[in-house]
Amino acid sequence: MRYAALFVDTEEAASTGLPARWQVPTCIEDEWVWVEAQGLLRACESPDTSTSPFKALYLEGRVLALLAILADRFGLESQDRRAKRTDRRLKRALAFIHERTAGGYGLPELANAAHISQAQLVRLFKEALGTTPMAYVASQRLATARRLLMGTDIPISELAARFGYADQSHFTRQFRKATGTTPARFRKTVS
Repeated sequence: MRYAALFVDTEEAASTGLPARWQVPTCIEDEWVWVEAQGLLRACESPDTSTSPFKALYLEGRVLALLAILADRFGLESQDRRAKRTDRRLKRALAFIHERTAGGYGLPELANAAHISQAQLVRLFKEALGTTPMAYVASQRLATARRLLMGTDIPISELAARFGYADQSHFTRQFRKATGTTPARFRKTVS
């Protein structure tokens, strides 16, 4: 492979000091992909391989490491494994979550919607998605909030209320914890 396109998360790039030219929106949110991509991007800062054949070898190694992580996380084999583990009960739970992105429900309601016990639901989520049901709910709420921050002028206080946060400061703390920036700063950087 001689060509690859890499999209870098704006906030992550800014917080790690990468040059502005690397700071474009990301399409993959995965810590290990990000860690490996950072090393590759830094190595690409001085791509002159004519002075040392080892520089070219090092760059190819970084690319192969990144591709190995991408194949492991998103390759067909891992997708097939996940699809086999995902059963109709988990699909019902996911449909319930995606229909109610604002939240306002807990694990008991979610388990009831999936027609299984809370313990079974937690196990299914851990096996299929690698997270707990309520952590998944929180991530979906924040993902929807990010989309609304990018595409609308809805006040942040209204978004906080819409997604079931106690107040705007609670929403801001959770948003910062998940993204590394505040909702207001996020809205300014994507505008």
